[in-house]
Amino acid sequence: MGEVRIAIEYIRGRWSDYPIFIQELREYIDRLDKTSTYFAKSTDEDRRALESVLSNSRDWADRSSKQANSLDVLNLYISQFGHKTIFRLLNEAFRTDAITEQGQEKDLRSAVFLIELLNIDLFNYISRNPSKSGFQGIAYRGVSFTREEIEDFRNLTTMAVRDRYWSIPLAMMSASTSINTALDFALHDAKNDPTKLPFLWRIHVANMDPDLLRIYNERFPCSVVTTLCAVPVSEVSRYSQEQEVVLRGPWFQFIRLHKEFVPAVGTTMDVMDLVMLNTNRDHPSVVEMSVEERDEARKLIALLVGISRTRICRDLAHEYGLTPDADEFARIHDEQVERLRSMTFREEPRRSRYCRLSGKVKGYLQGLRKGCCA
Repeated sequence: MGEVRIAIEYIRGRWSDYPIFIQELREYIDRLDKTSTYFAKSTDEDRRALESVLSNSRDWADRSSKQANSLDVLNLYISQFGHKTIFRLLNEAFRTDAITEQGQEKDLRSAVFLIELLNIDLFNYISRNPSKSGFQGIAYRGVSFTREEIEDFRNLTTMAVRDRYWSIPLAMMSASTSINTALDFALHDAKNDPTKLPFLWRIHVANMDPDLLRIYNERFPCSVVTTLCAVPVSEVSRYSQEQEVVLRGPWFQFIRLHKEFVPAVGTTMDVMDLVMLNTNRDHPSVVEMSVEERDEARKLIALLVGISRTRICRDLAHEYGLTPDADEFARIHDEQVERLRSMTFREEPRRSRYCRLSGKVKGYLQGLRKGCCA
């Protein structure tokens, strides 16, 4: 992740070098086309879409005097060609860390640059369409796994509660608000490979608690927090019936994996419940902070996200009858709240910033502790 963060900061700090980054990206995609077995044959429409990405400049809507209307990169991602070739390769590279190896700096920069362009499209889309911002609810992802792979997920239940998570920071993932769409994908995948079984992810997407977000905004008012981690894109997709939700760099907390009767298919299958927060700071405002501010902001947002997430996990564990897990989530939540209450910052290292918060927010912190212990 360190190499990825360096690449992100390099690109955002040198945005005037956009033409150079575009040329490097063009060369990177050409190499993928020639060397990868994943690269599917493209149609004329696919080639035009890719050329549009590589020919037109773009910027964040709140950073440009001219509101950007193009969503070329987003359209490329949700196309069959873009999803199954370019972004599939990027996801694989980020998942295996192969792209962060020594000597791969230029390829890493190109991959990160393409994801940054997709970030811009997602940000601009939800900025122009407020109803698409702040998505929360259930998103389903239908896949297929071998019995051994399913057992690997099941082994997560043997780990400490706080360690039952995984994330791939810049990877992209598709889900759907329609369980039927997800099941269609899962059953289709399993049918094409007899060694695999259909598998359903039930992803509980939530936003950060507004009062916790207020704490962050009060401390770092110039740092933009977005909800581009989960964006419904059916209105701009060629496959609107799929009700797709794009998950960008998801961080999943595992809740449970169990056999469940699914009425839509009339049979029992493996269903995994996960929690993710739709809260993100991937925005140029981050690199405009000093190094010290960036470090403080990163620590604070991680703690606030953790408080929101563990509270949701606690409630879900209670709902599913996982009492020991619910108690452990409550204990972690309580521990995080205490860390928040005692947090200090550079300008006043001897005094907690949160000792000076408004009575409303201090009362909220007390409520968090009481609610966790209830």
